Amino acid sequence: MPGRIAVAVLVFFGSAGIASADCVEDYRPVAIGDSEVNVRSYICRSRDVHIKVEFHRLSMAAVSLVLSGESPDAIASVIGAPRIQSNDVAETALKLLDSYAATHETAAWAKLSFDVAVPRGGAASLLGADQNTDIKLLETDSRASWGEFYYPAVDEIKELMKGKKPDNLKKKYYYYWRFLEKEDLARYQSNLSEYNALFANEMKVFKFSETRPKSIKLMIEISEGGLPEDFSVIYGWYDENYRLGDEDGCYMGGWMFYYLPRIPIVDFIVVRNLSERELAISGLLGAQTDGGLRSPRPSGEGPVRVVGDFEAKVQPGDSAAVATKITFAPSDELRDYTSSNYLYGPAYDITGVVANGQRIDFSQRSANFTQLSLLDEEGSCPFLLSERSDGQWIDHGKILHTARGSKNEYQEWLQFDGLRTKFRLEEREPEAAYIDEASLRLVLNDGTELTLQPDRDELVSVDGNRLTLLWGEGVEFSYALPGGIRPESVEKSELSVTGHYVRYPPVMISSKLTETGRATNRDAGRALNSGAVCPFDDNSGRASLSAYSNVPRVTQIGNLSITE
Repeated sequence: MPGRIAVAVLVFFGSAGIASADCVEDYRPVAIGDSEVNVRSYICRSRDVHIKVEFHRLSMAAVSLVLSGESPDAIASVIGAPRIQSNDVAETALKLLDSYAATHETAAWAKLSFDVAVPRGGAASLLGADQNTDIKLLETDSRASWGEFYYPAVDEIKELMKGKKPDNLKKKYYYYWRFLEKEDLARYQSNLSEYNALFANEMKVFKFSETRPKSIKLMIEISEGGLPEDFSVIYGWYDENYRLGDEDGCYMGGWMFYYLPRIPIVDFIVVRNLSERELAISGLLGAQTDGGLRSPRPSGEGPVRVVGDFEAKVQPGDSAAVATKITFAPSDELRDYTSSNYLYGPAYDITGVVANGQRIDFSQRSANFTQLSLLDEEGSCPFLLSERSDGQWIDHGKILHTARGSKNEYQEWLQFDGLRTKFRLEEREPEAAYIDEASLRLVLNDGTELTLQPDRDELVSVDGNRLTLLWGEGVEFSYALPGGIRPESVEKSELSVTGHYVRYPPVMISSKLTETGRATNRDAGRALNSGAVCPFDDNSGRASLSAYSNVPRVTQIGNLSITE
């Protein structure tokens, strides 16, 4: 998620001849951590109607909690505790979350990160907010998910390796870029297959999984009606081989390309009843649009009419809220290339409400932006998920945190309340995981302990027969509950996992293509013109690798000459 928050300020004026309510801009102070922001509101009066109206923009992570009724205290302090009205916008947002988000169970390994920004009202952040609840996160919501955004730009890489700049690439500083096209989405898997065929080393240690990331699948779905030219960017640079100075050794270089997805944001309008009598809201006023990705119409454009299906009875002091639109906004990184926003699905440009039979028009609007993400611990390692009795997969975060390299392999125990018999391991970062054992111990209510073996032979015991997970791959394994044991008699489940992981170098294609069209890790090392070459472990065939950051640290193309 971006650390720099851009907030759109929307202003419009009521149509001539329409009597607007007396709406006065108001600010409500809210404490966020050690800071305070002034949430912008509008207090409107018209005869017996007295309401407070607020416009909020929420990240999808926050939306997943708000729509489930599990808002953390930090979010509740900003938007209150309104009764969320179901409508087509909320249903579209839930569909995207159900299809493309992963469910996380916040615990000791992960904390909620909360940010709010208010136009002319300040901004504040709260890192590590305590909240024991499930949260659905898109890949773009995770602060540690950068590795998921690799793009196998095979055609461009082949040309660059020949010393030629492809005509479709533009140069910016030390890297090359172009806007992502719809065809790039369709070709993602075929590009990966070609990438693996050409560049994966012969032992397949650094072969990439050919499974499409969920962020690619999401873009494919929302772009069915067309993909705007500046919706996303593909960019890449050349890293020379150099030593990081850590205990592991060195860092291999070459061409690496990424793509920059957008951040989906959902707008809400919240109406609070400030009067001493029941408030009957019978409709929202404004303009309505529908369809795929499209540019927003100028605010106030189109006939003002009752839009959506919004009816609510709000008691004194209570509030009601309704989702009004989904916007795909550029991330911080993408904002360097474009500032455009695109609507998706049903959208309502709200200009007023009908309350107690009276029409109340807003003279201006400005949205408060609230962002929520999951603050994961840094570092690399595989992720563990378990399936609850309700069939919901829960993300428990990273395991085997310090098991980097075969020499650091160790056993880790994880405990769950009640019965858990189905698990999944996923390798989400540029690394390969090697899992040797995974056993399950059940503790019954009477103190009895049972040890179960998994349904995968590689995980039965610590014997060197390891299950291998490459970047982007996942595997499920389960345990059979012995006959006569009732699920409700299990007090807790304890999973033991033994294994290690090996980080990928940023790219394994520094070498010239061989006659067979393949390149090996050793070829890659020999092709580099300067810097240390990573030593190889002849027993495993794997390079000794060091950690690396998504922040580019190379300021020039080095000895490689590119023909512009």
